[in-house]
Amino acid sequence: MQREITGAQLKVWRDQHNKTLEEVGQLLGGVTGPTISRWEGGQGIPGPSQILLGILMFGDQPYTSDDNAAAVEERKHFWQLKMTLEDWHKLEGLSSAAGFATVRDYLLTLIQAELYRDQKA
Repeated sequence: MQREITGAQLKVWRDQHNKTLEEVGQLLGGVTGPTISRWEGGQGIPGPSQILLGILMFGDQPYTSDDNAAAVEERKHFWQLKMTLEDWHKLEGLSSAAGFATVRDYLLTLIQAELYRDQKA
């Protein structure tokens, strides 16, 4: 389940981590400093940026596991995934074009196809 990130939370996180508006924007894949400032001032933060901010600020994952032990293990290694907002938009476009309701479903299908391909070889 995706959490809702507020501009106030973003401001607190940014101050705690001594990041400028521009640095946070770069972490999100090229969002401008003025846009970050508007979000902190109360303008709504769009969905893909919400997801990336959840990952950045709280270590959220864009997917979940039904198995609690597996979820803990996944979280330990998730930080290794580097993704920009542009990357996320591309994944959303690819998953939508392929007829998937979510990026998670699309990625799981790609992984399963790759695993199956390796098993056939």
